[in-house]
Amino acid sequence: AAVNQWVTVTQSGTAVAAEMGITYAVLNNVCFIVGRAGNIKQMASDGTVTDVSSEPSGILVANYRDRLYLAGDGGSGTNGSPVRVSFSARGDGTSWTTASDFFDVADQGGGFIRGFKVYQDGLGIFKFDSIFVYDEIELKQRVLGAGAYNHKVVQEVNGRLYTFGPNGIFETDLSSAKDIGD
Repeated sequence: AAVNQWVTVTQSGTAVAAEMGITYAVLNNVCFIVGRAGNIKQMASDGTVTDVSSEPSGILVANYRDRLYLAGDGGSGTNGSPVRVSFSARGDGTSWTTASDFFDVADQGGGFIRGFKVYQDGLGIFKFDSIFVYDEIELKQRVLGAGAYNHKVVQEVNGRLYTFGPNGIFETDLSSAKDIGD
C-alpha cells in the first residue's frame, strides 16, 4: 500500500487472544502482533494478517538485533513460563526453534517478566523489582530494587529511561537506577 493510505485489514485463522492487551514489533517491514496463548500474527504491508505457526506462547514481544524476543505468558503453552524469553531466527519472525532458542530470567523473587526495552544496544528485561540486560552473549541482573509494573511504564524521554514500579519512579540506564519519585 502507498504511504499514508488506509488499507482494509483481513485476517486468517483465529483472533489474537487480547484479554491482557497486545504488543507488537516490526521486523523486516512486517508487523508481528502478540496477545497471548501462542497466537502470533504477522501483518504484511497490504493489510493481510496471517498466523505464525510453531511459535512459543508469549505475552510481550520486542525486536532486538534483528530477532524477535517473546516473554512467556504464564500459560501452559510451549515455552509459556512467565520467566522465559524465547527468540526467533535472525531476520525471520516466523521461524522459532522452541526446543533450544530461549533463556530464563530467574531471580530470587521469581516474578514474571513485565516489559522489554531496547536501550543503548542492550535488551532491558523488566520485572517488578529488578532489571536485567541481555546482549546476545550474556544475561545479567543489573538493577535490584527498581523495576516496572508493566511494559507501558518503561519509557525513553530525551535519551534517558524512566520506569515506574512497586518501589517508586526511577530514572535508569539499565545499569543503575535513581529514585526520582521523592
